[in-house]
Amino acid sequence: VKEYEKLWIKSEDFENYSYVLEMFEELKTPYFEISLNGKNMEGIAVLKEDYPLTIRPYKNDDYIEIKDGHKSVRRLYIDKKIPASLRKTLPILLNKDGKILLIPSLYKEVKRKSLQSNFFMIKYHKYW
Repeated sequence: VKEYEKLWIKSEDFENYSYVLEMFEELKTPYFEISLNGKNMEGIAVLKEDYPLTIRPYKNDDYIEIKDGHKSVRRLYIDKKIPASLRKTLPILLNKDGKILLIPSLYKEVKRKSLQSNFFMIKYHKYW
């Protein structure tokens, strides 16, 4: 696949996935890993009232809260030059109300940026 001046070999097709966490647990999947440790932009402060959490790829009607309003996840991916073939597999973390809390390495929920992270989601696609 050639996208955004990068060439890579795609060895398998990824399926649509969804994981629901009733409480924190370390988890390894084909798409991401959940851990207590990680890099700053892979972590978020998750509160007890956020559970159950859902981890899934984005949907066309997903929006994130930014400083001056809202932005579509689709537009965020385009602005960050995420290849179209990866957009459908990258994980996003949502709370019980469906609010996006974290898109690893790209976005943290605005009101939680200053809080100590206790939930890290490490994505496996590191070549973009």
